[in-house]
Amino acid sequence: MKTKNSKRDVSVPRYLIDDMKKLHADGDELIFYTQRNLPISTSSASRHTIRMLERLNIDAPNFHFHSFRHSHVALLLANDVDIYAISRRLGHNNIRTTMEIYSYLMDEKKQSEDDKIIKLLNNLGND
Repeated sequence: MKTKNSKRDVSVPRYLIDDMKKLHADGDELIFYTQRNLPISTSSASRHTIRMLERLNIDAPNFHFHSFRHSHVALLLANDVDIYAISRRLGHNNIRTTMEIYSYLMDEKKQSEDDKIIKLLNNLGND
């Protein structure tokens, strides 16, 4: 285990739980596993992801399984989910870790946030 926060409960939509139950209906302990009934490695998941992208004719150089985590964070940030909630969801020990890793995404959001601040301040002057 990487950190004490690595093992955690993560909220997901009901449809995902239902889909996972369908995958788990075969009675196996694991949902995703190798031919030897072992958990798949991240490198194996990345190889499979790359093959699927190729089959779908999606050009995504350097995309790997872990990229889904970054995409998830980008989605959450773009929809104004609080950075502290994101940090807890990712299992980081502190928010600083999240801020350092995903600062490039927050830089992209800076102009939008600055625009919100200016609009708010301009509205104060209209009273």
